[in-house]
Amino acid sequence: MEPPWVGSGDAVWAEIAAGSACTFPLYSPSLKSLLGFNQKQLTFLGVANDIGENVEIPPVIACNKFPPQAVLLVGAFPSFLGSGVLYLSVSQTVQSRPYWL
Repeated sequence: MEPPWVGSGDAVWAEIAAGSACTFPLYSPSLKSLLGFNQKQLTFLGVANDIGENVEIPPVIACNKFPPQAVLLVGAFPSFLGSGVLYLSVSQTVQSRPYWL
């Protein structure tokens, strides 16, 4: 049995691999100009992004109960889905989704 801190380390590496911590400032101007968001809406999205990056309790528990490969596989799906929808919106491939979405 691994010590509990190993799951925390696994979860941190999984979040780093997702890359969301450093990419929001890169695409936020595109969100503002292409999707017509005002600064207040963009700030709320930034806060939601920060909260999502720092919620580590479920991944830590999962990494302590399941192999890290399983947790990465499960975590890859929402990361891929969220990044894909964001890319399709910013590239104007699909119509913009409502702000709440």
